[in-house]
Amino acid sequence: MKKNLLFLLFTIFVFFCDNPAPAQTAKAKAVNSSDKSWKQIISLKGRSDAKSNIFQLSGNEGRIRYTYDCRRGADYGTFSVYVVKAGTDLIKTGGTPEIINTKGQYKGETPLQKPAGKYYLYVTAIGNWEIMVEEH
Repeated sequence: MKKNLLFLLFTIFVFFCDNPAPAQTAKAKAVNSSDKSWKQIISLKGRSDAKSNIFQLSGNEGRIRYTYDCRRGADYGTFSVYVVKAGTDLIKTGGTPEIINTKGQYKGETPLQKPAGKYYLYVTAIGNWEIMVEEH
């Protein structure tokens, strides 16, 4: 019952949201313009909901690069990415997505600011997507 309610609330929230705010995009460009080298921590791709294996973050500057495309087979879509502390059940505790998108095709990145620790990715999606988590 709680899972259905959470999904309904999430769907309503996604329906009223659009592409990431310009401030987030500007920050992502600033992160992207850095001359430092990036190390890939984990990558994941799919066409629907998914949960990654557990991975370790060092607490350094990070980013999530992603592509999303819901144009195949649907006029709408949902795409949200949560970075969840290992041992935490997102369905029980709730959370705020690092990325959320509802329209068409999108490619971008967003800064990731998490303390050192073990995490997993929780993705809710309708459409094709690919995610890469990177740190300095």
